[in-house]
Amino acid sequence: MNKQFKKNLLELKRYRTSTGRDIEGGLCLDRNERVSKFAKKIMDEALDSITSSVLSCYPDPGELYKALSSFLSVSQNCIYLTNGITEGIRVAFETLTSPGDEVIIVEPTYPMYRVYSDIYQTKFIPIKFTQELHLEYEKIESMITKKTAFVCIPNPNLPIESYLSLKIIKDIAKKCQKHDVMFFVDEAYAFLGGESAISLIDDFENLVVFQTMSKAFGLAGVRLGWMVSNQKNIDYFSKTRALVESNGVTLVVAKYMIENIDILKEYVSDLKQGLTYLRRELTTLGIKSFGGDYTNSTLLFMDNEDDANSALEYLRERKIYVRASFKEPFNNCLRITLGPRDSMKKFLKYFNEWLQNNRMETE
Repeated sequence: MNKQFKKNLLELKRYRTSTGRDIEGGLCLDRNERVSKFAKKIMDEALDSITSSVLSCYPDPGELYKALSSFLSVSQNCIYLTNGITEGIRVAFETLTSPGDEVIIVEPTYPMYRVYSDIYQTKFIPIKFTQELHLEYEKIESMITKKTAFVCIPNPNLPIESYLSLKIIKDIAKKCQKHDVMFFVDEAYAFLGGESAISLIDDFENLVVFQTMSKAFGLAGVRLGWMVSNQKNIDYFSKTRALVESNGVTLVVAKYMIENIDILKEYVSDLKQGLTYLRRELTTLGIKSFGGDYTNSTLLFMDNEDDANSALEYLRERKIYVRASFKEPFNNCLRITLGPRDSMKKFLKYFNEWLQNNRMETE
């Protein structure tokens, strides 16, 4: 029976994510999720629209497409709902690549790009960062070959935060179009500080934009994203759709959040205040940080990899969840999801405890 199993999938290592966290009693700063709880009023209003028929009937995404069209100022025909940006990435690989093709993508970035590259047996060509944390986007055109299936730039990007202006995005789109290559802009961190490339979809037939409700909207649990492009591209990509694009509960909650956009705006304002406080306190502690202007995350540079892992474990024991274990040259970093000031204050309390203990041990 196993003779049907694909060799490349057998060799692929996958793990469940987000396991082992106390998401109710802990402080989750490891997945760039919303940190603070939604107010009871918001929860009551959002869930009030989940009627019996929402649960018992196959969902109709029409109302959400209409709301999104108004919110994004694009035609409904230019939008395709996906199960988070992750499904959009899969659609790109499924519809545009064949084994042996090349994909040009920023690295380090969202790990699922590598995963899908392995699943669809493509060659992953990384757009790298310099030691000064500059994304070498200038090299993209020289990396394009006859085997290039598409180029993708998460903008803004993480875990190394980078942001390219619309002028630069336009220039990259133009160069990709010259070589007849599709260009994806992953805007997972849209609405947190940068401009969207959606305004350019009428100018470049090869441009596709990913967005999600997981970050600024704070709805990682509903697993909803969308692709935005010209109608011809969307018609093609949407041929991969399942029976329906999403589930009924997700569609209802997403529509509520779009129609109550002040919830997003207020939270983004809270994040910016939290970032200002965090940076000030880290400077006092002598810890260098990077990022947070265009995303909801920042990197902390520790003295070495052992310190990063030690701090990670110390915090985890106290139900403060952060990220570490990045590849060189960023293996000495901790990544912290930004939150309102009170959340950052709680993180700093325990981080400072670890820092003082660690410094005493090394004296």
